Amino acid sequence: VLDFGSDGDGGIYYALECVEGVTLAEAAAGGQRFGDREVARIGTRIADTLVMAERRGYGHYDLCPENVVLHRAEGGRVTPVLANFAADVPHAPAEQTHARGEHYWPPEAPEVPLNAAHDAHALCALLLEVHAPAVGDADNPVQAARKQLQRVLRRGTSSMPSSRYWKLEELARDLVPLKQVLPKS
Repeated sequence: VLDFGSDGDGGIYYALECVEGVTLAEAAAGGQRFGDREVARIGTRIADTLVMAERRGYGHYDLCPENVVLHRAEGGRVTPVLANFAADVPHAPAEQTHARGEHYWPPEAPEVPLNAAHDAHALCALLLEVHAPAVGDADNPVQAARKQLQRVLRRGTSSMPSSRYWKLEELARDLVPLKQVLPKS
């Protein structure tokens, strides 16, 4: 955050650095999909960022492909950067936000206050959209990790709220070991 404050009319603002790259939405619209390891790595990075925000009392609540910028470093590695934290107030009720990412919210979202479970569901939903699961023969640890990645993403978007991730730390914990086992795509 480069600057923050109030506009005098009760609104708040913050200024972030300009990050070069394409959004996840632009990448997906161009046909780009990500392999198992890259999805686990991108998901871990986003989850870790959301955990840090949650520990400070904030959530994103508008997590969607348009709000994830894929910054390509000099070495070619893609780093996801979150943009547009939507809620001005920590844990704001859903009706107080103007989120584009509502499509990624869990089905019960309009009736419950926004919380970390919204961001966890949205993260898994958008990762499923851009994931190109590997197929074919692989050694047992790799195949097991691929299946576990699918289980993690499906759990995060389960139609049963009690089955989903309610804590972002738990989602991040399940993704971290996968990015280390899965082969580069």
